[in-house]
Amino acid sequence: MKSFFTSVLFFFFATCSAFAQVMPATFMYEFSPNAPPALNVEISNFYDNRTVRVETESFKMIDPNTPQEQQNKEQALLVSPKSFSLAPSEKRVVRLLLKNRPTDQEDVYRVNFLPKSFSEEKKEGETEKKGINISVLMGSGILIFAPPANANSQISWRKEKGAYVFKNTGIKNLSIGIESVCSKDGGNCKEAKVGKRLYKGQELKVVEGPVLKLSRELVTGTPQKLTIDKDEGTYTFPQ
Repeated sequence: MKSFFTSVLFFFFATCSAFAQVMPATFMYEFSPNAPPALNVEISNFYDNRTVRVETESFKMIDPNTPQEQQNKEQALLVSPKSFSLAPSEKRVVRLLLKNRPTDQEDVYRVNFLPKSFSEEKKEGETEKKGINISVLMGSGILIFAPPANANSQISWRKEKGAYVFKNTGIKNLSIGIESVCSKDGGNCKEAKVGKRLYKGQELKVVEGPVLKLSRELVTGTPQKLTIDKDEGTYTFPQ
């Protein structure tokens, strides 16, 4: 019987818009349980001739990544300032404050930066154009994770009818990304491109085949890799 292996990489997917003109420096943040409950987020205006007024909205995510997902404004983060203006190519820092630290589970928040209006500045020598101008203002959002103290990152897997079922058995969220299906020697790889964010207790069934190649990386830090050579098991990632 032919033997197989699984090389595993877990990674986070950014929640950005390719066309957004008001954007943060990065799209995922994490409150450290060992640091003050505050984060600085740098926001940039990528228009070179528009001053943009930006408003923010924040939510606490209830049952994220499920059909029951809800957004609760009452339990949202504190955002300061809640609205502001950005001159062309200007950057500024927005501060996020965590109201309550979690005790037994990871809290997940989303903050959106929404451009509401703009004033356009004419460049030197530019003439006024006649006709109807239609402008679309594109904003962006970020995800923020607030794990409790001593929260772990753990994944378990089992084999079911030739497919792997991965489950997040830790407290912190994981995004599992399956890049390719390979044989034991790492050859004969076929592209898979399967991925999903798994919060505590959530599962992903991989039906492409029994031989998988994956990887994982943290919100900050270097990628962490894991090789699977058994039909079931559990692995706790180092903090």
